[in-house]
Amino acid sequence: MRTGAHYSGEGSVLANAGSAELVAALHSVTEATDGRGRSRYPERSIKALIKAVLARRYGPPLLELCYLLKAADLIDQRHGYAGFFWCSAPSHQVDFQLRWAAAKHIPDVCVKAQEIVLTVGQNSFAISYARMPFLAILLDFLVTVLGFELVHGLVADWLAAPTQDQASASKVANKIARNLYHYLRDHLISPHQNRKLSHFVAFLKSRHGGDFQAFEIDDAAILAFWLQPPDCAEVQSDYRNFRNVMRGFIDLHRAVLQGQERLALAHGPPDLGDGTKFDADRGAFTGLPDTQTAADFTLLEALKSADCKRLKFLNKRERDDLSFVLSGSMSEVECFALTMLRGMVFGHLQNCLSQVLRRGAKTSERRGILGAGPDLNYAGYIVRMTQLAGHLERSNLAALDILIKAAHPSALAPILAHVHDPGWLPTALSGGRLGADPTAQFFAHLQNGSIDCGLQKLLQQARLARSSVSRDGFRPAQGAEPAVIKAAAVGMAPAKRAAVQIRCHLKALEYSLPESSLDHIFDQDRRRFNRRFSDIYGITS
Repeated sequence: MRTGAHYSGEGSVLANAGSAELVAALHSVTEATDGRGRSRYPERSIKALIKAVLARRYGPPLLELCYLLKAADLIDQRHGYAGFFWCSAPSHQVDFQLRWAAAKHIPDVCVKAQEIVLTVGQNSFAISYARMPFLAILLDFLVTVLGFELVHGLVADWLAAPTQDQASASKVANKIARNLYHYLRDHLISPHQNRKLSHFVAFLKSRHGGDFQAFEIDDAAILAFWLQPPDCAEVQSDYRNFRNVMRGFIDLHRAVLQGQERLALAHGPPDLGDGTKFDADRGAFTGLPDTQTAADFTLLEALKSADCKRLKFLNKRERDDLSFVLSGSMSEVECFALTMLRGMVFGHLQNCLSQVLRRGAKTSERRGILGAGPDLNYAGYIVRMTQLAGHLERSNLAALDILIKAAHPSALAPILAHVHDPGWLPTALSGGRLGADPTAQFFAHLQNGSIDCGLQKLLQQARLARSSVSRDGFRPAQGAEPAVIKAAAVGMAPAKRAAVQIRCHLKALEYSLPESSLDHIFDQDRRRFNRRFSDIYGITS
């Protein structure tokens, strides 16, 4: 799974496709060695197992495995199939060939040059030696995730019965498949999501002539995929919407980074050669950008949570405008700044086209919407984001003013961060009576005592910000309400972090899109999106 000094992108995705328990199980099976340190299973069988598990295509192999278990149980009458599979190693094709050649003659098993033929009832079933390493590693995986007791319990009666037929073998294989299905349901991504990831991975591998790394999942790759998605009818609908493709690739980027961390835990730290190191104590990379998962509580969710509801930090339209920038991690809004810009500007236009199409609008109406173009161009988007960053910065200061007036402890940290004179704080806390609450004493000093110059500037900014934010909850008459104070305490920090994240996004756009080329790039993208929209929505010129 490594490419040179790096972990491969595809390997990292595979490492992150399942739970930690599933990844550990696969690792223990695929990394098994014999007494001399050689790999127990060939690389081809290891890859086949991983693909079978990810794609959940294990039905036919399980039926083959049942027949191989029957044959192995017949020739090793002392230890049964367990002795045949686990009392010797490794388990390559030549090893199975030698093992069968040395086996004593059994009437129901015919050993040939390239295969064995098992007679079960009135039927005969051939299993090649080339297939046996994969079936052996599949059995090893089943025993690892389901337990030997369960697997043996499912096959024991069938192996012990004197006569068998294909129907009874199929019943046993189906029972094993059901148990494996229930396990993978809790430990593996859905089949639909896996198909999408496989398309993304195949595209990136073809684009880069082999494997890929996380940094190669970029704005250009996302746009290229959406403009020419794979010709696969079952998933074409997934790739019509640009925003869906954008989210899918960002999820893939996140999976690669998280998979690298899992692989590092399993294999030891790779030498990335760029200053990135693996912290064994933390079990994570240092120097890598944060890899926020989809399950994390995003800034957007924090600002619209029930605790923040009493203060309207953002209205519905503003939340929609920031839905991409505040739903990802800081690294993602920087890495995919141009894609998020395209998703907001042209994604809104695509939503309008989809709505009129569902309404049964005529081609002329759809052509008119496409001709009018998006509501914002790229320059307008940057202006809008700048305004929202400024609004959140003012809202953060306004929330601080509410907390200061309420003498709330949550105001202490931002206040103390702005103190210039280190000797001011002891002065502010001196002179109080013994046993007095230091927090109450501190806020009383803010009202009546001398103020540090840095703090004085902050308090003035907070007062001015609150007077400029005229939304519900920020008005002076509402400042004493308990719900308002709680909302200010909960929402102040997320509002500040959100403003910082928007500023970072704008900085990344400034790097990707110099101001002199904004209009040119917008016109270029508009022609690309119009051609794709025309194909999707049947708009002929």
